[in-house]
Amino acid sequence: MAKKKVKKSVKKKPSRVTKAVKYNEKKLKLSLAYFIFFAILYLIAVVFSRVFSSELLINVFWVIALVSGFVALAFLLIILIFLFLKIIKK
Repeated sequence: MAKKKVKKSVKKKPSRVTKAVKYNEKKLKLSLAYFIFFAILYLIAVVFSRVFSSELLINVFWVIALVSGFVALAFLLIILIFLFLKIIKK
């Protein structure tokens, strides 16, 4: 007797769903709050690095200032993108 051929099931790759970035007032306010927080943290770290005379404290505050400054810049970019999306939406 002849053997029956069994078809192998072909796995379909799931199609990638790309989500469009949408303007959201809640996310804009949240990113604005985070931007203000990290900008204030940056300013405080810079002021404290000028006030203290210990070399260790100066270095610690400069590291904090650098990190918080970069994070504040990232949130500023996010805010600008949201404002750009708001302008385009109109």
